[in-house]
Amino acid sequence: MHSKRPIIQVVKGSTIGSLFFLIGVLASAGVGQNQPPSAGDAVIRVETSLVSIPVSAADREGRFLSGVQQGQFRVFENGKEQPIAYFGGNDTPIVVALVLDMSDSTRFKLADIQGSAIRFIKQLQPNDRALVMAFDKRVHLLSDVTGDRNALVNAVRKIQVGGGTSVYNAVDTVLRQYFAPIRGRKAVVLFTDGVDTTSASATYDSTIRLATESDSMFYAIKFDTYTDVTEEARKRSLAEGQVSTSIGGQPSGVVYERAGRYLSQLPEVTGGRLYTAGSNDHLSNAFSQIIGELRSQYLLAFYPQDQTKSGRRKIVVKIDIPGAKVRARKYYYFAPVKDAKP
Repeated sequence: MHSKRPIIQVVKGSTIGSLFFLIGVLASAGVGQNQPPSAGDAVIRVETSLVSIPVSAADREGRFLSGVQQGQFRVFENGKEQPIAYFGGNDTPIVVALVLDMSDSTRFKLADIQGSAIRFIKQLQPNDRALVMAFDKRVHLLSDVTGDRNALVNAVRKIQVGGGTSVYNAVDTVLRQYFAPIRGRKAVVLFTDGVDTTSASATYDSTIRLATESDSMFYAIKFDTYTDVTEEARKRSLAEGQVSTSIGGQPSGVVYERAGRYLSQLPEVTGGRLYTAGSNDHLSNAFSQIIGELRSQYLLAFYPQDQTKSGRRKIVVKIDIPGAKVRARKYYYFAPVKDAKP
């Protein structure tokens, strides 16, 4: 007599569906990894909308804390405490996406951007992995996820300046195509001035929302290109008999104000940080801080108790250690499974 084995079908909401939940269901159901389904197998339909939150904790002096236990964290959604359904410690490897601006607006800083990225790669630990992506008008994957430091460095060195700037497309691509299938601790380090002139498939607002929904932290390394770019635009316009410092038909001041706001908001909604590129020593210290924070990162997850209302929800993570502080994303977007696309 054939014994029916369950097949799990996970129906995801617009929040982050968790692989950890699926593993638990499979284990409790006794499903083996190498057992193909047969015609008599039963189907279990699981509706899940697990929300994942990367969290780092530090003491009064800013030293990152290791060994924090699940019971020392508390998670609140719109002011109501939520039971923690999953807790991951800070002993798992890190996956980092290095996203480098190689557009015409950063050509004055290209050598600095390359050197900064290489210094960051050299600070990664042996078990960490990274990918290298660059963008001008288009988005270019220069190295897929790997732990090979030489391959990553060589990828960075191949970068050449191109025309146009599609920072929004780059953010969208790294989150949707490369980070969505990866579980665990991951971060995007974005080297750019933040100016976007040619994105076609993504926008400021769409990428901020996508970042808010993701379980990836963003660290922005901001390079100041305003003086170089506007001075060149001024000289060009004078040569043409005009006086203008516009970029893409918009006043340069407006363009750079929006760029700065974007590079502040990406880290804010994901729990990361914004750094301004300065001296090599300044950046090396920043990279050490980023890697230290990533290495001390924990992963919390919860099932929202309110499964009915769509929209943005506020998250607050607290820690029961005197004087300690936590960094985590502040919001996420929720849509009931019945509202989500299959």
